[in-house]
Amino acid sequence: MNENIKREIHAIIMAGGEGSRLRPMTCTMPKPLVPLLNKPVIDYCIDLLKKHGITEITTTLFYLGNMIEQHLGNGAEYGVNITHSFSKTPLGTAGSVKIAAPKDKTILVISGDTLTDCDLGQAIRFHQENKSKATILLKQVGSPTEYGVALVDSGNRITRFIEKPQRNEVFSNLANTGIYILEPEIIEMIPDNKEFDFSCDLFPTLMKNGIDILGFETHDYWCDIGDLEQYLQAQRDMLNGKVAFTPNKSSVFYNGGIYNGMFIEKGAIISDMAVLEPPCYISEGAEIASGAKISECTVIGSNTKVYMNADIKRSVIMQDCIIRENAQLRGAICCNGVQIDSNSEVFEGSVIGERCNIGSNSTVFNSASVWPDKYIDSNQKISENVVWGVSKRISCEDAGICGYSDSDISPETAVRIAAAYASLLPKISSLVIACDGTPASSMLKRAAISGAISQGIDVYSLPYMPFTLFSFAIKTLDTKGGIYISTNEDSRSLNIILCDEIGAAIDSSKRRKFTQVFSRGEVLPSTQKEIGIVDEFGGIKNSYEAKLKKVIDTELLLNATKTIVVDIPKLIFDIVTPIIMKCGWKVVSADTKKGERMLAEIKNSNAAFGCYIEKGTVDSPYIMLESGKTLNQMALIAVLVAYAADSKRADKVAVPVSFPDEYIEYLTQRGVEIISAPVDWHSYFRAAVKHSAFLPEIFDPIACIVRLCEIEASNKLKEYAASLPKVSYASSTIPCTWEDIGRILSTLVEQEPEHLVEPVDGLKIHSNEGWVLVKSGDSVAECRVLAGSFSEEYAKDLTTLYVEKINEILKSNKDK
Repeated sequence: MNENIKREIHAIIMAGGEGSRLRPMTCTMPKPLVPLLNKPVIDYCIDLLKKHGITEITTTLFYLGNMIEQHLGNGAEYGVNITHSFSKTPLGTAGSVKIAAPKDKTILVISGDTLTDCDLGQAIRFHQENKSKATILLKQVGSPTEYGVALVDSGNRITRFIEKPQRNEVFSNLANTGIYILEPEIIEMIPDNKEFDFSCDLFPTLMKNGIDILGFETHDYWCDIGDLEQYLQAQRDMLNGKVAFTPNKSSVFYNGGIYNGMFIEKGAIISDMAVLEPPCYISEGAEIASGAKISECTVIGSNTKVYMNADIKRSVIMQDCIIRENAQLRGAICCNGVQIDSNSEVFEGSVIGERCNIGSNSTVFNSASVWPDKYIDSNQKISENVVWGVSKRISCEDAGICGYSDSDISPETAVRIAAAYASLLPKISSLVIACDGTPASSMLKRAAISGAISQGIDVYSLPYMPFTLFSFAIKTLDTKGGIYISTNEDSRSLNIILCDEIGAAIDSSKRRKFTQVFSRGEVLPSTQKEIGIVDEFGGIKNSYEAKLKKVIDTELLLNATKTIVVDIPKLIFDIVTPIIMKCGWKVVSADTKKGERMLAEIKNSNAAFGCYIEKGTVDSPYIMLESGKTLNQMALIAVLVAYAADSKRADKVAVPVSFPDEYIEYLTQRGVEIISAPVDWHSYFRAAVKHSAFLPEIFDPIACIVRLCEIEASNKLKEYAASLPKVSYASSTIPCTWEDIGRILSTLVEQEPEHLVEPVDGLKIHSNEGWVLVKSGDSVAECRVLAGSFSEEYAKDLTTLYVEKINEILKSNKDK
C-alpha cells in the first residue's frame, strides 16, 4: 500500500497561519515551529507522512514563512522531498492549497500545527475504495464549539457542516480534523488567486453541486494545537503515552532505573540531588541543579538551566532559559531565552514571551502573559497581560461586554475596546457611538470615541438615546457599525454592545476576531494625519419620527383618539409619547410594579390598553387589554404579524424558534411564510434581515407601541387577541456543563426522527399535539426545556418526558 501511496499521493502541509491564540508564543515564531517535547510540531507531521509512504510534500507559507522554509529546507534531512509555496496575500486555506497543488495527483491536505497518529493509509484506502472525490477525516471531540463539526449519514456522506458552532448548534461531536484527501478535479474547482476557504467556501460549493463529501472517522489521537491549553495538553498526552510519536533522535526513554518513565536527551546534565517525577522530558544541554524539582508533565528545553531548589510542575520551559534559585512555575510556559529570577512565581496559564526577564520576588498570576522582550522589575505582582501596558481581560458575549465601571470597564479599557473594534473596520469608514445618558455610560462614551478615532475611523457622536434609535442611526447614516453603552438594571454594571452595519450586535465570528485583537493588546494609534473626525450629530430623533410616520396610518389614529397606560423606560417614553400625543392620544405614565397593577391603572384611566417593558435595551413590551387579557411576547408577535399580513405589508416574517407551532399554523393560514430564527434578540434580528423577513415593530418597542395604537384605532386589537389559538407552556431547567449541552443536543439529534427536528437555536422537536425546545442557558451552564401545546397537561408531560431523556443522557455519560 505504501508504494501505491508514494506514487499517487502528494501532501500539502498548511503552515501559513498566524496562530494568534497562541500569543505571545507566536509573536516570534510561526505556529508550525512551536515545539512539542523539544521538537517543532511540523516535524511530527512530516514523520507521520513519511511513515505512510508519502514523501512528496509542499508547504503553504505566509506568516513568518521564511523561518519555516529555513527550518525544513528541501526535506533531505527528513528523507522526503519538500517544496515551499508562498502567497503574498492571504488566500484562505483552499486558495493557498490551489497554488501549491500539482494538477495530476491526489492531494492529502494536513495542517502543520496538528498532532496526530491517525492511520493515513487506512484513510486513503477508504477514499480510493469508495471512489471518493473528497474525503474529510473526522474525530469525535468532547467540546466541539472550537471546531468545525459535520453530520454524517449511514453511507458516510457528510450532510451538513457547522463551522465553530455556538452552544445551541452542537448537533454533532464529529470535528473536522483539517485533514482532507482531494482529487485533482476538486482542486480545480478552487478559484485562482482568490481568498477561498475549505470549510466556508469549497465544501458548501461541492454540496450545492451535488458532489458527495465522505467522512472518514478516525479513532486515533488527534489534537489541534489551537490555543495555549491545547498546547500544554498535547505534551501531557505525549508524556502519558496517549499518542504514538517519533521523539528527537537524541532522546532516550528510560523504562526502569532511576529515570524510569522519563525522556532524557543525550547531553542533559542532571544532579544526583535533583528530584525528577515522571513523566517528564529533559532536553539536550539542559542543566538541572541540586535540590531542583522537576515534577510530572514538565518539559525542559535545550540548554535551559534550572538552579537550586527551583520547583517546576506541569510546565513547558523552552530553549536557553534560566530558572534561578527557589523559583516556582505551575502550569506555565516560558518561551526561548526567558529568565525567571530567584524566588519568583509564575502560575497556571501564564506565558512568558521570548527574551523576557521576570525580576526576583515577583509573581505572575494565573493567565497573565508577558509579551516578548519585557523586563519586569523585582517585587512586582503581575495579574494582567503585559504588552505595551496592562491588559484587562474581557468577555464579548451575544449581548455585549458587561462589567463594572470602577473595575472591569474603566475609561482606559473602553478606549482599548473601541480601538480594537475600529481596527477591524475598513479604512475610510465611520462608526456611530451613543449611550443611555447615565454619568458612567457618558464617561465611557467619550473614552470610546477617542479609541475609535485613534484608528482613523470617523465617528458620529449621538446624544443619549435608546438602543432602538441607535440601531436606526447605524443604517440611516450608512456606517460600518456602532458602539452602544448602557447601564444595566442593577445601576452598577455597564454593557458595551459592538454592532455591525445592520444595527445588531456583531456575530460570533466577528466577536472572536475582536477578542483576539483586544487580548493581544497590539492596537496602536494611527499617525496624526490619519486620526478620525468626530461629528456631533443630533438629528436622528427627527429622522426616526419622520420615517415612522410614513409607515403608520396617522389619519386613522387622529380619527379614533384613545388613552393608553405605559410603564416603560424613560428613553423610550420620551420618544414614543410625543408621536402618539401628536395624533391626539393620551398617554398615562404609571408605576405598575412590573405590571402587577396594570389592570387597575387601565381601569382608572379608562384606557384602551396598557404596556409594560422591563428595563433593557431591546426588550419587547407585554400588553394588557382593558379586559385584563395579557399578550406575552409570542402572542404579541402573532398579533403584529397577522395585522401586517392583513394589511398586505408582509408575506414572509421571521419568528424565534420558541414561537408556538399553533401560532405558526394560525399565521400560515393567513398566507404568511414563517422563517425560524434564534431566540437571542441580535441573532434573531440578523436572521430576519438575512432572509428578507424583517418586520420592524417586532424588534422596535417604539414602533410596536405606535402600531398597537393603530390596530386599536381600527377596533381590531381585541379581535386579533381573541382569534389567537390557545397555547399552554411548561418549562424546566437542568444544571449541567457546557460540554453536557453539546452531548445532549447531539444525542437528541440521533434519537429523534429527522423530519421532526428543527436545529436553529438549540433543538425544536415537533409532535402532533405540541412541541418542545431544548437549548442552553443564555450565559449560565444549564439546559432549558420549554414545551408548548394547546393542552396544558400535554405541555407538562412533554417537559417531563424530555427532562427524563436529558437526565438519562447525563447519567449515561457519568457511567462511562
